[in-house]
Amino acid sequence: MESQKKTPRGQSNVSGSLTNKKPNKQTKQSRPPKTGAFQKSGKEEVTLFRRFYDRSDIPVALDSNCRGPKLRWLIEIEKLDYHHFLPLFFDGMRDTKEPYATIATLGAKDMIIHAPPNKILNVVPQLIIPIKKALETKDPGVIIRMTQCIQELVKSDELVGEALVPYYRQILPVFNIFINKHNKAPGNRAISIRVPTPLRREAMATDERPWQQTRKEQLFSRFSEEDDDDD
Repeated sequence: MESQKKTPRGQSNVSGSLTNKKPNKQTKQSRPPKTGAFQKSGKEEVTLFRRFYDRSDIPVALDSNCRGPKLRWLIEIEKLDYHHFLPLFFDGMRDTKEPYATIATLGAKDMIIHAPPNKILNVVPQLIIPIKKALETKDPGVIIRMTQCIQELVKSDELVGEALVPYYRQILPVFNIFINKHNKAPGNRAISIRVPTPLRREAMATDERPWQQTRKEQLFSRFSEEDDDDD
């Protein structure tokens, strides 16, 4: 019998095919892909407000001074056609180019503040699409401008908040995403996208799961109960 070759001390008796095999490197755990929830929407489109302003069809001029930009109205605000101009200014708030964004924001606020009684309430249904389009841009600056105008809108008439209820499902989803989002403003100053308190409560309480009663239905039932109590 052939004598078995002794292996030197400290060496393994395993065949070369196994000893030469390098151990597998541990695979790094890859992070899940980003959902893109906070990503801005795609290509910016030219707003209707910008087209009207470039054609000089909007009766305003922008005056700038040491206190900041201010609008100079060429006609009295009370004489404006609110059904035409207020949705137009709201549409312009999703524009990121200047001076369109500033003029649209200041114009919308001026019209809300100086509105005759019941003017705003009657225009609410026409404002939903511009509000929805502005929020869907997911641009923090646009969302902040629109949120501030919604606050002015709700404060202008005690019935405006109730008039917005049927449209909560169209305007709350983006608020629900950005409700705790903070944005870094120029100068490294942190600013919060503050959602109006009534809308914030609804956004936090809204549940899109089909087996639960929607928040919209709960609100309608609540208003119905209040009407019955008043009777």
